[in-house]
Amino acid sequence: MAGTHAIMKDIPYLCHHVAQKLSLVSFHAWFIWFQVVLSRSTQFKQHPVRGPNNPLSNFHPSRLQYDKYSFNCLEQAYHWLKLQHHNIDPAKLLTLTGPKLPFLARTLSHQLLPLPSVTWTGEHLTVMYSLLLARLAQDPLFKVSLQETHSYYISHPISDAFWGSDHSSSLNVFGLLLMMLRTFLDIALPLPPIPNTPSLACP
Repeated sequence: MAGTHAIMKDIPYLCHHVAQKLSLVSFHAWFIWFQVVLSRSTQFKQHPVRGPNNPLSNFHPSRLQYDKYSFNCLEQAYHWLKLQHHNIDPAKLLTLTGPKLPFLARTLSHQLLPLPSVTWTGEHLTVMYSLLLARLAQDPLFKVSLQETHSYYISHPISDAFWGSDHSSSLNVFGLLLMMLRTFLDIALPLPPIPNTPSLACP
């Protein structure tokens, strides 16, 4: 356990070294690098992120300004952009209120759009990254909580093969994005810019 935890502590150094030697600048190039470096994650000491009570969660109640709109949590904003990408009116999402808002937003989105398009599959990673960048800039608690995870492996224990970490085959993409942001904050490097995609508006 100590050896694998040391590897996590070395990631900021490795990241800084890679930035100097290889000049990786694109978000996708950096994300692939983090996927490779953290591919053997099961032995790391973990910091799970799940549910509205966790400040790092996409369900945590935190005001977020994006694309001229105000959202009550990141999950609501994500599904807004998802529906907008598919030319489906997302206005109903802004009428949702209460502690179950993130669950209701996800349910409504799935009702309006049972099967996302292939183009969304290519963009949803970029969308989530752009929202996390916006939240990092707007929510001091999010930033502090992220830095307080130190060198722990951030897991997202939900039953989603892409975003989650519940199963051995899960990709834990949400957790990887958080660790990527944390690493760049630790070494004070500029965060990779948001890729230019037609369906995204910068915050």
